[in-house]
Amino acid sequence: MRRRCRATSRRRDLLLVGPPGLGKSHLVQAIGYHAIKAGFVVIYESIFELVRQLQAEVSPAELNRCLARYLKADLLIIDDMGLKGLPSKAGEILLEIVLPPLRESLNCDDLQSAH
Repeated sequence: MRRRCRATSRRRDLLLVGPPGLGKSHLVQAIGYHAIKAGFVVIYESIFELVRQLQAEVSPAELNRCLARYLKADLLIIDDMGLKGLPSKAGEILLEIVLPPLRESLNCDDLQSAH
């Protein structure tokens, strides 16, 4: 089973895009299920619930604890992106989750080849 979750162990990103009813949620739930069976820590969250939780944290310490919960998962599945509009400042909040793993995975060679 571990072999089937190679993308998770390599910390790859996956973005599924398409119209409603195509099966994107079903597919990522199946990926999450197999990752859990392989021993990975998986969080499956609607983008709206994720943003709501992060916006609800009032102190920087609470926000950091909430962010840490999402960042320590081996696989974070964010569903329902693009379904409807997000509240203001949602983009800034989501960057707090997306950027740290991206920074970790980049090295100087990656940055130089990008230019």
